[in-house]
Amino acid sequence: MASSHLKLLTSKTPSTPTAHSRRRGRLRRGAPRYSPTLPDDHSNARPTGLPIVRLLIVWGVLLAGLGALGYRLYQLQVVEASKLQRLAKGQQSTSLQPYVP
Repeated sequence: MASSHLKLLTSKTPSTPTAHSRRRGRLRRGAPRYSPTLPDDHSNARPTGLPIVRLLIVWGVLLAGLGALGYRLYQLQVVEASKLQRLAKGQQSTSLQPYVP
């Protein structure tokens, strides 16, 4: 008789938390509210706009940095090339006048 009563009690209790208990933040068996093993109520929801805005800001900063780098590369390789070549040759070679007694 005791075993049938125990069976009856265990068959009525669900093994997973109900939606009602999840909404109120109370889960059975002491599981945390946002457990990685239990699906969240918002698991299929679309992400908010904040990650998209953050992504666009990061991409904008990266593209601006690449644009600035490309502009500086153009300035050094095309516009200032002849001046920098003269400066480099002047630093690499020295002219000495021999001492004649």
